[in-house]
Amino acid sequence: MNYAACWEYPSDITVEMVEIMDDIRIIQAGYEDIPRIAQVTAESWKAAYSGIIAEEYLASLKPDRWIDSLKRDLNKSMKVLKVVKNEEVIGISGYGKSRHENYKYDGEIVSMYFLPTCFGKGYGHLLMKRVLAELSNLGYSSVVLTTLAANTRACSFYTKWGFSVVDAGILPDLGGIAYEYQLLRRYLP
Repeated sequence: MNYAACWEYPSDITVEMVEIMDDIRIIQAGYEDIPRIAQVTAESWKAAYSGIIAEEYLASLKPDRWIDSLKRDLNKSMKVLKVVKNEEVIGISGYGKSRHENYKYDGEIVSMYFLPTCFGKGYGHLLMKRVLAELSNLGYSSVVLTTLAANTRACSFYTKWGFSVVDAGILPDLGGIAYEYQLLRRYLP
């Protein structure tokens, strides 16, 4: 499928960024990828949430935290795409049926994480484009995702992709501290 024909990049993506992405492959992850998915997730959390989530909590995060849920959910309730550059997994996105009762007919982007060295290089746009196409191919007409309200970088990224806040609340416990989250939604063409 030609994903470029299905989705437009936000206006701030330059031709140079898209050309850099030519050496990138985005493919479905399998069980053999679980340790690397967990590693990318842990590294991304530590960088992306620094200054947002308590540093002690972030320092305590190990890839093992995600292993069991990945083993349970991968290819059942959730699919994972991996972004591969030079044979290294540099990013991941988990997606599937929404876990939110008020949006149970929507698709959901459960996660989107990159190695910190890959932040701000346009890879997220390429992955978002592919994830939205995958969710559309699964028959969803809208998609939700959750992010911390204080994560302004992520909120800005999702807004560029047409997401808007439809709900908010408090995450009960991340290392003993509650944080405000936002549930964002957008329709698929």
